[in-house]
Amino acid sequence: MKRKEIRKGTWKQVLTLWDTNWTSEKVEQALGIYEEDNNDPSTLTSTVSYSYNGVTTSVNVSSTVRTNDPIIRNFIINRNFYFGTGTTNQGWGFQSQWPIFDGNTNVMYTLPYEVINL
Repeated sequence: MKRKEIRKGTWKQVLTLWDTNWTSEKVEQALGIYEEDNNDPSTLTSTVSYSYNGVTTSVNVSSTVRTNDPIIRNFIINRNFYFGTGTTNQGWGFQSQWPIFDGNTNVMYTLPYEVINL
């Protein structure tokens, strides 16, 4: 994304597979947003929950990223919240029929999904 596009508030579509097997045992997942630069590496860390046979535990997740700036967004997405409210207006309207999240921040985004039952 170019700086001019950022200044203009241009929406960019990033199409990627989130988790092809997000089972109910995977209670949470982490999502980080950062500006990539040619800088010394930084570490993006999160702690997510995992539940199996009624026992819930926490798992630390980390990734090495290269950025000159603070991490823009680093948050946990709860599975039940995501699928329960993923099509509901979050208070910031819609973009391409999907609700906008974090409309009061410098980076707004949508989290579209499709459930495929095999």
